Amino acid sequence: MDPHAQGIFETDALLDPAAQSALHFELIQEMLAGNPYGPKENEHIVQRFARARALMKRGVPIGPPSPVQAASTRGPEDIGDMEGIAPPITIHDARRPRCFDALIKWVWRQELQPELSALLLEYGRNGYFEVDFINAAGSPEKVTLLECAVMAENHCAAAVFIELGADLSLVPSKYKTINGMGVCEGDFHGLISKRFRRGSPMVTAVSGALMRLEIKAAAAASSAAIPSTDEFRAPVAEIKGSNSVDSGSVRRRGL
Repeated sequence: MDPHAQGIFETDALLDPAAQSALHFELIQEMLAGNPYGPKENEHIVQRFARARALMKRGVPIGPPSPVQAASTRGPEDIGDMEGIAPPITIHDARRPRCFDALIKWVWRQELQPELSALLLEYGRNGYFEVDFINAAGSPEKVTLLECAVMAENHCAAAVFIELGADLSLVPSKYKTINGMGVCEGDFHGLISKRFRRGSPMVTAVSGALMRLEIKAAAAASSAAIPSTDEFRAPVAEIKGSNSVDSGSVRRRGL
């Protein structure tokens, strides 16, 4: 490991628990801040990935953010209006730290998409957020993370939430008008088909995620249908016992 990076990780680990939690929030919240394009900025983002993952692996909780960070943190007022301004975050809920909302609303550059997808999936599998928790802390958005990702057109994040088992019946959370067409509450497939063109990154990502879920479900069903080793033992033992008796009978008959 890079000695410089190792030194940063060790410094992070020396912070008190509250400071580590606040740092964890800030690393995710500002992971793509500014959406930089230069190689030096890319290195900075990769370093944030590594620091956040190190905190996650040590089980450091996320947030609440530091008072300074909380006062300066703002997000879109409406997921359909990416330029809106929301009030500062004053409430922190561990079931859905607001830093994830901020992360999935950034535009993920193509070269960073695999790493960000893997990181978000890892956070979900380690229980750092509840994928279907709706009431985002300190936010007027009463939608799931999946709906937030769809409306922000973040196809990578949407695919991750589907793979984490997001309830599609919660999306959209209410009736919407998309491109002049109505979409009923809970009509996820209608939302996708009316908001995105066939073959778009969102349609492709959502279709792929749903297909992977179907494959996993089919594989699990097949495994459950195959009898275990213990289920084979009793019949085999009975057959062996029956054969031994038959052999004895044959010997007694002199055959």
